Amino acid sequence: MKKTPRGWILITVSALLLLTGCERLDHFTQKVVEETQKTAHYTLELDKETDLTIEELIDEGRLDRVVFDGRLYELQGEADPKSKGGHIGFIGETYYVDQKGKRWTEDELKKPYLYLDSDEIREKNPMTYGSVYRHKGEPKGSSERIIIELNRKLLEAELIREE
Repeated sequence: MKKTPRGWILITVSALLLLTGCERLDHFTQKVVEETQKTAHYTLELDKETDLTIEELIDEGRLDRVVFDGRLYELQGEADPKSKGGHIGFIGETYYVDQKGKRWTEDELKKPYLYLDSDEIREKNPMTYGSVYRHKGEPKGSSERIIIELNRKLLEAELIREE
């Protein structure tokens, strides 16, 4: 078999077309990936937001829980003031509960409270929520553990994952 100049030209042109096609295909796929990355929107929902409010939690008798930024937290106890990180928010709500944990309603607070039996006296214990701070031990942007100011005390709170 003798290769003619026409055969060499055909092989050369075929090889050039193949290389050009592969290069263009590679360029095309790279461009598609780049444009997809530019326009893609990634949503990451790690924490489910809760529909509960602090009032509902108090009415359920859960004085050890608080809602902040749509997430449910459980109070863990007093926090060391040195563990208080940057300020991330403010709750700024006050509720009154009696010694049995029952919340005083707005109407009950407005009316004068008269009692006849000393055994049925309802105390008005304030629950004043203040500032919320990031915990120093947590990575920046994380809200797993926070520090909540409650009745001018710093309390540590931990995120409740699923309920």
